Amino acid sequence: MEAMSRNILLAVLALLLSPWCVAQLEPTQSGRGQAPQGQAPPRSDDSASSSSSKDRPVGIAPPANDADHPGADAADVGEFKKYDPHRAAKDAEVAEYYAKQGNHRAALWRYQDALEYMPNDPTVIYKLAETYDRLEQPQPAARHIVLYLRLAPEGEFVEAAKKLQQRLRPVILALAKTPGQKQAFALVDEGAVLLSRHEFRGAIAKFQSALEADPKNEDATFFLADAYQQNGLMDEAGATYRSYLRLSPGGVFADSARIALQHLPALRGEGIPAKPDLPTSQPSESPR
Repeated sequence: MEAMSRNILLAVLALLLSPWCVAQLEPTQSGRGQAPQGQAPPRSDDSASSSSSKDRPVGIAPPANDADHPGADAADVGEFKKYDPHRAAKDAEVAEYYAKQGNHRAALWRYQDALEYMPNDPTVIYKLAETYDRLEQPQPAARHIVLYLRLAPEGEFVEAAKKLQQRLRPVILALAKTPGQKQAFALVDEGAVLLSRHEFRGAIAKFQSALEADPKNEDATFFLADAYQQNGLMDEAGATYRSYLRLSPGGVFADSARIALQHLPALRGEGIPAKPDLPTSQPSESPR
């Protein structure tokens, strides 16, 4: 009788516990480590991509409301690649390979990448000028030549740069459509020579005169900002770099102007002291 009662009790317990046991054996529909219903389970490379930006494109554009705060200037906003001479050298090496193969468009892109990783590198700037010339783009070629001669007045490619500059002069002049543009070109050319000699005061006067003749001259605006910076006039340099970015936000020197604006606060008070009679008027600002 006692054994029968024990068997009945065990049977009742088995019936009561059977739903719980079945629930433990069934797979759950959601929870930690489980994909929600209707969604594919995560792949192994998803976790890797969440920890590294190399496997996916990263947006570097400023937020839509970034320029809403007081004193903001949309032209100043931008992110740049981390300074990396090793990566720049690799990009330049690949660019050289493309150039030797005659693929100058691909070479241009890699030189541009190299310059982002190591801004103001004279060799890369000269190679960019050379590549633009081979792609029959005389204006950016001439602009990079001017910058190269300013950065490396006794550099490895000075003679070749001067020959290229001399050859491009009539080509650039032919692109001028008005007398004011032609006059501005001649003044920018004279200012560029002074800039390459580090005669910043004379260069400033030439670029300012060029902007009086042609207020929208991109070259005069950028090189005037550069001359101001080299002469220690940081406030004037900042205002003129911003003028350039408003004039040509996607121009050849747009990244250089933004980088300069980032570095100007650390450079204030350095440079050649300005004489009291040094002209410091700003170029006319074009509409946004």
